[in-house]
Amino acid sequence: VEEFDTLTDEWKVLPRQKGNGRLNSVLKGGEMLANHRVIYQVWDQVPLSAIGPNGKHDVPYRQRILGIEAILAPIKDTRDARFISLVPTRVVNSMAEAMVHYREMLSAGCEGTVIKRPEAIWRDGDSLAQCKMKLRADVELEITGFNPGAGKNAATFGSIATKSKCGRLEVNISGISDYARADINARRDELLGTI
Repeated sequence: VEEFDTLTDEWKVLPRQKGNGRLNSVLKGGEMLANHRVIYQVWDQVPLSAIGPNGKHDVPYRQRILGIEAILAPIKDTRDARFISLVPTRVVNSMAEAMVHYREMLSAGCEGTVIKRPEAIWRDGDSLAQCKMKLRADVELEITGFNPGAGKNAATFGSIATKSKCGRLEVNISGISDYARADINARRDELLGTI
């Protein structure tokens, strides 16, 4: 999802989590905001027949990327190229080059990057032919509140609002198991303000 920035008078791609959040809101019946528009960055192509438990597609990754480029070639230099494109892709020949790219992605506000072997086939599940490079850090956060839940979580909470001691980092924590959610919900008052 892109958002129009009135200060710079240009469209800017939202971070993946925010963009996906906007799309999920629309899928649940909300409306796309007037200053937002959907863009699609293609990162792979796999036939539907290969999708599923133990699915497999024997075409090498390099060939799949070339196929995407061929499909998108007719719109490459048109206005429509803004709305559908190949995810930024770079060939690296060493771990040092991969680290340079990784740092560039972090500096641009991205989560990181994925290293993929050019000859890798696609298969359902984890693959030893690719590696996600993502910044990860342990932090201590204070529980400041509980955000309302919806659907099966309407009676408990949707996420836990937290902040760092310095106040520069505020994050909502979700992805909590049903068991842990019930325990936390029962102890809301005693958990507020704790780390």
